[in-house]
Amino acid sequence: MLDVDSGARYESANFPRNGFPRDLHIRPLATKLSTLLGWQSHGGPTAKHPARALPQTLTIEAPDNAVEQIHLIGIFSLYAAPETFGQQGATLLCLKQGDVVFDFPLANGQHYFDSSNEELLDQSCGDGSHLSTIGCALFEGKRIRLDVLSISIPRNIAFDQVVFRDNGSESSFVLFDIIFELKESSRCPFHSSSQGISLADLSGIVRVRDRVRFQNAMDQMIAALDSTTDIEEARGEALTFLAVVTAGMLEAGGSRALHRIQLEAARTFDQNTNLNDLKSSVQQMVDKVVGDWLHTEESQPKLIEKALTMVDRNFAKDLTDETVANEIGLSTSHFRYLFKQSVGQPFHKFLIASRLERAKILLQESQLSISEIAVMVGFSGLASFSRAFSQRFDVTPSEFRKARGQ
Repeated sequence: MLDVDSGARYESANFPRNGFPRDLHIRPLATKLSTLLGWQSHGGPTAKHPARALPQTLTIEAPDNAVEQIHLIGIFSLYAAPETFGQQGATLLCLKQGDVVFDFPLANGQHYFDSSNEELLDQSCGDGSHLSTIGCALFEGKRIRLDVLSISIPRNIAFDQVVFRDNGSESSFVLFDIIFELKESSRCPFHSSSQGISLADLSGIVRVRDRVRFQNAMDQMIAALDSTTDIEEARGEALTFLAVVTAGMLEAGGSRALHRIQLEAARTFDQNTNLNDLKSSVQQMVDKVVGDWLHTEESQPKLIEKALTMVDRNFAKDLTDETVANEIGLSTSHFRYLFKQSVGQPFHKFLIASRLERAKILLQESQLSISEIAVMVGFSGLASFSRAFSQRFDVTPSEFRKARGQ
């Protein structure tokens, strides 16, 4: 979320401005912002309001690198007060050669609020986005909120353009900066500054039996072999990789016989005259070294931690144990077993509990209606929300709110 110590790579977008004054007070962020005027979208509380003549779309060229998040810095939004909760005032579109490959609607009361309300925002929206107040701006002599809306891009989504589209409601959105958070390109699996797992990490990954990250390292090794045409270079990379994996196994108590596999691998790799044969040999030799070491219940805590993080960021989405299991690299049945063993309850019950805990906070701290809160935390309707809330807390949502004087 553009934290100053995030260590991520950022690229600022260039886009046309239409003159919204930039009088900002902003806390330190991880990347430098522009000093240019802002871009303001169509909007306004009446049909004759001057903002109704403003453009409804803004098109931005995307960077060549893979994008992990898009951070929109601006005012979200002017004139939003008359809108109903959940009204979709804008949409962010990612396009590849003109075709939409990802769309993200912005809903009132979730991704934006009327900016004249100076209440500081810091909320995970439960759909892979996060809204946070980072300062203030001046508009017509009054202080208004300045926010950053961070939108996560799904894996394997590639795009060359981004379009911010105002949907024609009263809300008028102001963008001062659009920041792309980039995934590091994986030059090779050994480079410490790349997305790839470094050699320094690889041995430890083996020792602690982190099966997911080890598979990532293997994928990076194969990607490195795919990216070269030099068979000698490929053999060297393969031997280095195998040597570090072997060292991790030895440090974890593996037999000294593992050294012999290194010698066998050197001979085998030397006999491989093309990259496809070499890739097959690398996999075989790694399997010989690692055996069934990584297929153990001891890798459970890290995997379940990944699952819990996924729930925390996406609790309002239609999450299932199948989708989470696939994300962390487990079969659905094995994930169900591990999750219940570690957390003490089935995944679905934990997800419902997470939604209800978030709803409890909103009932205490927000002025949203109970129906709005139900939708915001991921329930399909008020009836199912009220029933689940009453079962968990022995009180209805309205009774809970009334008992706290709201």
